[in-house]
Amino acid sequence: MKTLDLFSIGAWAIFDHIYRLASYPSNGDTVTLDMPIDALDNMYFGDCSANVAAAAARLGVRAGFGAVVGEDFVTSGYEDHLHRLGVNTSGVTVIPGAGSGHNYLYFDASGDGFCISHRGIAAEQDPWQIPQTVIQSARAVVINEAFTPYTLQAIRAARTAGALTAINGMIGTAGKDAVMFLEQTDILFISESELRNLLRLLDLERVEGLHALGPKRIFATMGARGSRAYIDGTVHEVGAVPAAKVTDPTGAGDSFTAGTLTALLKGYAEQDAARIGAAVSSFVVEEWGCQTNL
Repeated sequence: MKTLDLFSIGAWAIFDHIYRLASYPSNGDTVTLDMPIDALDNMYFGDCSANVAAAAARLGVRAGFGAVVGEDFVTSGYEDHLHRLGVNTSGVTVIPGAGSGHNYLYFDASGDGFCISHRGIAAEQDPWQIPQTVIQSARAVVINEAFTPYTLQAIRAARTAGALTAINGMIGTAGKDAVMFLEQTDILFISESELRNLLRLLDLERVEGLHALGPKRIFATMGARGSRAYIDGTVHEVGAVPAAKVTDPTGAGDSFTAGTLTALLKGYAEQDAARIGAAVSSFVVEEWGCQTNL
């Protein structure tokens, strides 16, 4: 019996510190921040895997989150926050005495930016057991960074259990091991730039080469230009949904993944599912933090 519709697993850094730059720096530049000074010390709940689960839960599906985290996942209130959103956290491994990771995200008005991360205990995720029972209980399983033996075990377990499998994010960071992930994957969610890098890494000229490796459906996000869906040899262009305001683009891709995959699980066609994903993203970017405007 499948008790979860969607289970999102990965382990990177669960806390975000977000800074909007007045301009994007060149080497040696000093730049100013374009944000309220009282927001400088704010810490937001994040991590790709948790972002996907949180947005999916708010869309009404039974969603779960799995990761290796420190005690501060509980003491910071993050666990309670996810429970209030309706996220099942039985797949989370909390390591006593350990600290979770932090992301320091910088971006300018055009959305260009970079992230500096300290992964905390998640950098040591591989020795820990994946939540096998939880994975077996899910209709769909989404794999997020980091792409390591831990998450490779997870996607293999999901495939063995007959779940719909998806990858969200920079699978190219797995290097040549990316092929082993892709072979287990039904759907790939990736940004346009990450897709180009992945094709270059695998020495492929066309997206069709990725279909041959595994994922038959690929959704590539293109920021304000919307997204592109590669389905069975056909390319579909899907427009963006304009936000009322753009405050913080952090988490836009994760929310697109959550919205699109939730719609697919509810039976929507791919193009309509991507439109729903775009709508979810439009809400997320309106406020600071990935999970504050769901």
